[in-house]
Amino acid sequence: MQDQTQIFGIRAIIEAINAGETIDKVFLQKGLRGELFTELESLLRKNDVNCSYVPIEKLNRLTRSNHQGAVAQISPIEFHDLEQLVLNVMNQETHPYFYYWIN
Repeated sequence: MQDQTQIFGIRAIIEAINAGETIDKVFLQKGLRGELFTELESLLRKNDVNCSYVPIEKLNRLTRSNHQGAVAQISPIEFHDLEQLVLNVMNQETHPYFYYWIN
């Protein structure tokens, strides 16, 4: 099932990583090769993105679109460093409410 937090296609995933999107997981087709695929694998390792090599049938179940052998799950939540967030807000002289939950 496709939703707004899913992107597909090798080039689209490369651009999302380069744009700083928070990616939960990438599913890559087993046995896929090529220069663009190698670039994607390198970016995934460099950015410590979780990925799995799966059969094409799994990718076809994730999306009916032309996935080119790669489907990524984008995080619906953007995470920030708490210390940097507090410093940024203090510099803006606003009075925000921070809710900090520890599991």
